[in-house]
Amino acid sequence: MCAGIFTGVGYAALFGLVAHWLGGRAAAMAWPVRWLGALGRRSMSGYLAQSLVWGPVLAVWGLGLGASMSSWSASVLAVLTWALTVVGAARWSGRGVGARRRCSCGG
Repeated sequence: MCAGIFTGVGYAALFGLVAHWLGGRAAAMAWPVRWLGALGRRSMSGYLAQSLVWGPVLAVWGLGLGASMSSWSASVLAVLTWALTVVGAARWSGRGVGARRRCSCGG
């Protein structure tokens, strides 16, 4: 149990270091960084899209594959779902769709 907690903190630190390293470099304008940024600006949409894929695939009322999928096949589906949300967010970003928020706090 504790190993999972420490591993999560380690991953967060690693991603923070990579983001810091990319922050001041020309790599920050590379397409993977722009695409990930587009998904970050549309994080709720990405979360909902992943839920719309996983719900029908895993639930009993859908395909019901939750009980029979191996860890490997679930991982492959997870990576493919995530990649599709990244591509979708990048396409929306290129069209200027969404992610335009205004602060309603009066500031």
